[in-house]
Amino acid sequence: MVFRSVWQRLLEWTHSSALGTEQITDLNDQALKAQAIQNADQAQNLIAIENARATMKIRMVALVGTLLLVGLVVVVAAVLFIVHAAGQLKLPWSRMGTFLSTFAGTAASAALAWWARRALSRRRESRANAANPPENRTEDDQNPVGAP
Repeated sequence: MVFRSVWQRLLEWTHSSALGTEQITDLNDQALKAQAIQNADQAQNLIAIENARATMKIRMVALVGTLLLVGLVVVVAAVLFIVHAAGQLKLPWSRMGTFLSTFAGTAASAALAWWARRALSRRRESRANAANPPENRTEDDQNPVGAP
């Protein structure tokens, strides 16, 4: 099963409604541009599609940036709260030692989360490519043990 993005499906739907379903079979960017030059209505449709795509990209970047900024603020607030709470504990070492150990523990847990995320993404990629043969294997040499 082939998965397509929402934009690809919307673009295909827009093209099929503008051009008709029988005309959309072998259209690439050059063919679309050539037809748009000949047909002013289609040119306006393509311009509207590109404007909508650009607007959505800007909105998506703004949304992701806002989410990352909110996440950063939450993490900084949590670290400050934890450091402040840990500083009021009656521990056998100084308040600076508590601050440094809390900071080091936070950095270590962030590094562990980053490493786990990379490992999971590598695992997903390897599952997706499991059907592909390794790059170093040749088709005529399937048994390297008996080869000289």
